[in-house]
Amino acid sequence: MNKILLVDDDRELTSLLKELLEMEGFNVLVAHDGEQALELLDDSIDLLLLDVMMPKKNGIDTLKALRQTHQTPVIMLTARGNACHYADRARRARQRAGSRSRP
Repeated sequence: MNKILLVDDDRELTSLLKELLEMEGFNVLVAHDGEQALELLDDSIDLLLLDVMMPKKNGIDTLKALRQTHQTPVIMLTARGNACHYADRARRARQRAGSRSRP
């Protein structure tokens, strides 16, 4: 795994995370909203780091859309609210899109 798509509307945070991940040897692409993320997503992406709260298309809606065509692993990020609530919504979105967990 070496190519990560980092999606967050906080430009300072994405700059910091991008720098840290690149220091660890990862190739990092950055998108600042869900629409841009879907445009950048292709089969070469190994991992998606996806913020929940974003303008234009939030993380949950972005996850639903990407699951229609991609099975890229996703880690959801949130700085606010109840993380369990967002995790449950993401799990339900994944199930509706037909994705299954690997044993």
